[in-house]
Amino acid sequence: MGKYEIAIEEASEPSDIIWENRQVTDRQRLKKKIIVFLSIFLLLLTSFGLIFICAEYSLQIISVYPDVVCEDLADFNTKNGLEKSAIREWTINHELAKKPDVDVSY
Repeated sequence: MGKYEIAIEEASEPSDIIWENRQVTDRQRLKKKIIVFLSIFLLLLTSFGLIFICAEYSLQIISVYPDVVCEDLADFNTKNGLEKSAIREWTINHELAKKPDVDVSY
């Protein structure tokens, strides 16, 4: 045909062609790829945010209680330590029981 060459190839089997996708244009494929990319990015961003919020909350909970110095608790396991603790607890409960608006029953 004049200055153009015609390339002729053997046709592939009709069963090799996915006929449902023949009408999809490259622009539509690109649009779908962008939608999938943005969806995955949004899910990852949401996951990062949730993990960050949970980590911050966990650090806040941990910081509620002070660090314990184990040397201060060394005498707690002795008879005197347990006895002092029991007396202190009884005294606190006894003082609370004197107040009419506090219920100390267990």
